[in-house]
Amino acid sequence: MWKASLAFLLLVLVVSLLLNPDVNIQGNGSPVVLGDLNYYKQTTEAPVATGWFLRLQSYLLTSTPMGAAIRRLLLNHNKVHTLRELSAQAPGLPPLYYPMHRLSGKQHNRHIEMAQRHPVQHYIQHGFSPPPPPPPPPP
Repeated sequence: MWKASLAFLLLVLVVSLLLNPDVNIQGNGSPVVLGDLNYYKQTTEAPVATGWFLRLQSYLLTSTPMGAAIRRLLLNHNKVHTLRELSAQAPGLPPLYYPMHRLSGKQHNRHIEMAQRHPVQHYIQHGFSPPPPPPPPPP
């Protein structure tokens, strides 16, 4: 009996993968428009688990043949493809790369000194605009 239900579950997952493939990104007609300053808040649903159930869920999603189908179903359900649609609206931009390097002692001290001279609160209150020009000398 359990073999039949396992086979049925596997069949359902395979069919769901075939019916919910990766969403094709066209780059136009997207509900999200690059440069739109409106804020669209949407809820995201994801499985919540702790303890043994988390281990079981992790095993099912990463180490079984049906894991890819479940992950794709979750990604499609949460509309992750909108991120790809948004990035497709800016063609020709290379991905950003932020390398992390350890600073030498001299560089670290210089960084600390500059941070003390220019506190973050100044930039939060006044932005990154350049300082105003000095007043003209008196005649």
